[in-house]
Amino acid sequence: MNTQESITDWPDYKRTKHCLIALLIFWIPFGALTGVLLPAILHTFIVTNILALVYVLFTGYAWLQYAFFPCPNCDIPYRGRQLWRRTCPKCGVEINT
Repeated sequence: MNTQESITDWPDYKRTKHCLIALLIFWIPFGALTGVLLPAILHTFIVTNILALVYVLFTGYAWLQYAFFPCPNCDIPYRGRQLWRRTCPKCGVEINT
């Protein structure tokens, strides 16, 4: 595989990135819905707490998938703890996102 191959060719990476962005953007509307509307309808916060916990866990899972997406060239994570990295730390494949 060419070390200069663009990451835009990887649909799994883009899907993971877009899922994470959508989860982060929709956190406020989701919080408003579950924090205000559901307790008013159901008269309890149990469902709200469960839905918020599931949302946070799913967002964390998506974030970890994004952060530790493996390089197809050398199989080490692209980003890891450095989420703003632009190239693979080992083989130098560029991230063009």
